[in-house]
Formats: sequence, structure tokens, C-alpha cells
Amino acid sequence: MDIVKLIEKTPTTEDLRDDLKRIAKARIFFAHQSVGGNVVEGLRDLAQVQGIPLKIFETDRPGPGEIPIFCHTRIGRNRDPASKFEHFARLLRDGIGQDVQIAIFKLCYVDVTVTCDSGALSDRYLQVFDDLENTYPRLKLVHCTVPLTARRRGLKTVLARAMGRSDSAMADNRVRTIFNDVLRVRYDSHASLFDLAYVETGRDKCHRIQPATEAEIPALNPAYTDDGGHLNRHGRKIVSEELVRTLARILR
Repeated sequence: MDIVKLIEKTPTTEDLRDDLKRIAKARIFFAHQSVGGNVVEGLRDLAQVQGIPLKIFETDRPGPGEIPIFCHTRIGRNRDPASKFEHFARLLRDGIGQDVQIAIFKLCYVDVTVTCDSGALSDRYLQVFDDLENTYPRLKLVHCTVPLTARRRGLKTVLARAMGRSDSAMADNRVRTIFNDVLRVRYDSHASLFDLAYVETGRDKCHRIQPATEAEIPALNPAYTDDGGHLNRHGRKIVSEELVRTLARILR
């Protein structure tokens, strides 16, 4: 590809400022748990650095009106995806479905592991959101891929691999990738997907359905985390920038 074209397509600081300005004029709701809180923190830092007056509030009652707001709240219980579906749907029914332009829903990495039936979960997810899209046709629902965890380090992990045992963190990431690929197939073409998991990898590995080997399973970039699951300052910056770009495209 022509180098000039590559340069033209590379996002700039000015592009990011323009995207933040667009978001700052909108009404957006974000339903999440802890990693989502990391993303919100990164978004707040980003707006401050860029000097954009983005109004971020933790509330599930943005209220009717035209005043711009980015509101967010924790929903449901971790390790219980059904509780998150129910809570999100209830909040939409209670007014958010009519009071905002965009509603973002995110599951946590602990919701999708080897202990869950990913096929049943993805079927339920699609059913829930098909119903919500039919109920709120004017609301733009944005779907997040499930975040990943980092590859485990240390002597025990090395020995387990040498003995042919699978890294449990990567086994969980395999299940998350299968689930995430369902969301990608269903929603990416509709421009209603925030591919959080892909951004978390550092985008140096392509996602694929049912990776053949452990080395091919996407994982959270270790530079983006201090505990293997949540986002550190650098990770928050990278992910929040991509969220801004995604939301700005949706708002255009």
C-alpha cells in the first residue's frame, strides 16, 4: 500500500480531539463492571489531557433532556451474566432506553470461562439483544467483546507447560475468543461493536475462531496490566482512545 495513504489513515491527536468533541455533545450510557471502570477512568484522563469538557457521571438515572452526558454504572453480579442481562434490560425499561442515544453493554472476563457453556451464553446474548433492538429501535446498542487476561508467568506455569498442561488463563481466553467471534460475526458489520478484546492484545495477533494452539490464543498485552486482568494507566489510555474512535464513528 502507498506510504502516503498509510499516513493519511493514521489517527492523529487532532482526530482524537474532534472525536472527543463529538462524544461530549452526545448522551451515552455505559453498563459494566471493574474493567469497564478502568475504561471510564482512562476516558476521564483522556478528556482532561485533551481539554475537552466531557461530563462523566456514575449514575443509572441520566434523566430526560438534551443535556450531553456520559453516564455509567455497574450492573449485575460478576460470574452471573444472566443478572447483567436482566439489570441492563431493566435500566432501559426504567427510562434509559428513551433518554440516551447510545447504550454500551459489557460483560467481564470472569463471566466467560471454561466453566460456562459459551454456546448457550452466546445464544442467550443474541436473543436478549434482538429483543432490546426491537423494543428500542431509535437507541444505538453497542456491544463489547469480553476482555481477556494475560498469559501467566512464573516457574509453576513453565513447569505445567513442560508437562503438557494447559495454562488455565489461556484456556479461559480460548472460550472468550469463541464467544467474542460470535459477537464479531453478528455485530461488527453493523458498526455497533467495540472490539475491546482485540484492542487489549495490542493488535499484534489476529483473532480466530477456535485457535489451534495455545500460542494462537489472544491474550491481554502484559504492558497493559499490572495484575493480569485489569488495565493499568497505559492500558486504560490505549483502550479509551479506541472507544472514543468507535463511538465517534457511530455518532457520525
